[in-house]
Amino acid sequence: MRHAIHALLWSVACAGVLVAQQPAAESPAAVAAKTRQEAIKSIEIQFHIKETLEPGSQPGSVTPTPGGKSYPEKQTVIESENRLVISGADIRLESNHPLWDLRALSFLPRKHVATIRGDESKSYYVRADQEIRWDDSVATIKPRRAAHVADDMMVMSFMMHCRGVSPSIETFSFTAGRWQPTGLTQSINGVRLQQYRLTLGKMYPAGSSGVAWVDPKQDYAVRRLRCDFTKSDTILLDTTFETDPQSGLVLPVSWTHTRLNPAGKVLSTRVHQITSCRVNYDPPAAEFDLTFPPNVRVYNEFEEKEYLVRADGSFQLLRGSSVNSAALAEAASSWWWRQRYLFAAGLALLVVAALWLRPRRNRPVPTS
Repeated sequence: MRHAIHALLWSVACAGVLVAQQPAAESPAAVAAKTRQEAIKSIEIQFHIKETLEPGSQPGSVTPTPGGKSYPEKQTVIESENRLVISGADIRLESNHPLWDLRALSFLPRKHVATIRGDESKSYYVRADQEIRWDDSVATIKPRRAAHVADDMMVMSFMMHCRGVSPSIETFSFTAGRWQPTGLTQSINGVRLQQYRLTLGKMYPAGSSGVAWVDPKQDYAVRRLRCDFTKSDTILLDTTFETDPQSGLVLPVSWTHTRLNPAGKVLSTRVHQITSCRVNYDPPAAEFDLTFPPNVRVYNEFEEKEYLVRADGSFQLLRGSSVNSAALAEAASSWWWRQRYLFAAGLALLVVAALWLRPRRNRPVPTS
C-alpha cells in the first residue's frame, strides 16, 4: 500500500512539472498575427498623409516654459506622399512629410529615407527644398536593434499588422506574452471588439500603458490602439481594414493618428490613406541598400566615427567628435585642405628665409 501511495505521489509530481514546463498559450490575436506574417512575404505601399495641427500644438523651444509662446498660431494643414517596402525582415521607408523645425519655428519640407537590412540600419534626413548641406542633414549607420524605422508612428499600424510577431522589428510585438486579453468587449463604430492590454517596451517612460481593441471577425486586426505616456501626450490609432482582392488577405487601407494632451485636448490629427499596394512580389535587393546623397554627414555607430559623403559617394573621414566637426566637414571638401601639408612646408621655408636674410643688429659698421 505504501509503495502504491509513493507511486501515485511521484506521478502527480511529474505531471505537475510537465504542466509547469508547458509554454503559456498564445492569445488568438498573436496566433492570427503569426499567420499573417507568414502569408505576407513582401509588400509595397504608397500612402498619402494629411495632417491637421491645432494652434499651440508645437513647442517654441526644446524646453518649453509655462506661458511661453507656442506654435502654430493658427490651424495648419500639411500633406505628403510616402512609401514603405517590406520583404521578409528587410524594410525601406521613404517619408516626405514636413517636420517642425525649432530654428525656423515652422514646418520645413524634409526627406527621410531609412532602411533595415540584416543587422544594419541606415537613415538620413535632408531638406527637400534646397541643396543638401552638411550642417542641415542627419545620417546614421547603426545596429538593427537601435533602429526605430518600424516604430515610427507614421507606419505603426501597418507594421503591427504585417510584422506583428517580429520583436526585432516591431515595438508593439504580439510575442512574449505582451498582449493579454482582458475579457472585456466594447462597441466601436458599430463593431463589437475585444480588448487587450499590452506591455510597452523599455523605450517608453515607466508607467506608460497601452490598450488595444481587436476585431475577431476580421482576422483579429487591431482596429484601435491607445497609448498613455507618463507625463506626456496620449496617442490614439484607429485603423480601417479591407480584404485585398488579389491576395485575399485582410490589410489596412487607412489609419488615423490622433495626439491628445494630458487634459484630453486634440493637438493633431494625421490621416494616412493607402493609394497603391503590391503584395508578395520580388523587390530588388537595391531597395534595402541605402546610398547616402553627397555632402551628407554620416555617423557610424559601429565604428564610432563620422564621415562626409563626397560627390562620388565615397566617405571622407572627419577628425574630431561628432559634435564639433562642422569646420572640419567644410574643410574636408575644399582644395586647400587637401594641400595643407604642401602649404605648411612652403610657410616653413619662408620663415627660414626671412630669418636668414634679415639684417643683424650687432653687425660691425665698416670704416672708411
